Amino acid sequence: LFGEILNGTMEAVKGSLLEFNCTEDAKDSILAFLPAIDAPTVSDLSNGNYSIRTVVPKKRVFDLLIELKRAGASGILTQEYNVMLV
Repeated sequence: LFGEILNGTMEAVKGSLLEFNCTEDAKDSILAFLPAIDAPTVSDLSNGNYSIRTVVPKKRVFDLLIELKRAGASGILTQEYNVMLV
């Protein structure tokens, strides 16, 4: 388990957590280009829109911000994390 946590710490420096909101109309087109470890987390919002959360390679964050904004995403947040256990 310690080795798994150590590897998770080393992997964490390669990625960023990305979270944003989008409408139903934008959701499918965004999911088509959005990278993820397994699959993005998609949650329903009370206003009928969606919140999407995924881990992306750090080197792609700025390009993805532009792509997401053009595709209709809003409230886009990025966050660093310390450990990633898969």
